[in-house]
Amino acid sequence: MWIRLICLCTVLMGTSPVVGEDFIEQQKLASHLIVRLFLVNLREGDIELLGRSLARDDIIPKQVSFAYEIQTDTVTVHIYNELVKPLTVPLQQNFVVKGVTVIVSDDGVIQEVKAHMVAEP
Repeated sequence: MWIRLICLCTVLMGTSPVVGEDFIEQQKLASHLIVRLFLVNLREGDIELLGRSLARDDIIPKQVSFAYEIQTDTVTVHIYNELVKPLTVPLQQNFVVKGVTVIVSDDGVIQEVKAHMVAEP
């Protein structure tokens, strides 16, 4: 629900067609609002990774992107976060998870969490 409100706000903010710099500024504002609301609403246990529950203090939001699903006519928001402390992958000691992408529906429900692993020398 809160993502729908932000999208609505970005449309209503402009009195003229949204183009150029106005569009970019509105996207920046919407992205900052989404990250803030995501962090405020994040509860213990919402993000599970490698048997560990991640808290607000464990992640640093870095990027927001929007995906429009044509067939289902839905919008999802992808919030990429770096981990404050990388996690070693069990049974793969030379791999660590350095970040997670949290995919959130337009009503604010976490639908998927994707881990970003890298090999360490």
